[in-house]
Amino acid sequence: MHWGPDPTADLDTRSGLHKAYRNLVREGTTDLQEAMLNAARLVEVWPDLALPPRCLALWESRFPELRRAAST
Repeated sequence: MHWGPDPTADLDTRSGLHKAYRNLVREGTTDLQEAMLNAARLVEVWPDLALPPRCLALWESRFPELRRAAST
């Protein structure tokens, strides 16, 4: 999912989790997203993912709990 020089992400670190979730949200297929994203964890990290405005709008319109998480 990550096309940069280091395609790995350590999910035990906050930065690694952000990297993995940011890339899955932006570039993952529906099947990958369903298999790899944890809803509660996504809500937790959502405000810190630094996603493009269009991506934020699309996901927050589909999942209102993400919009609420971003506003807290």
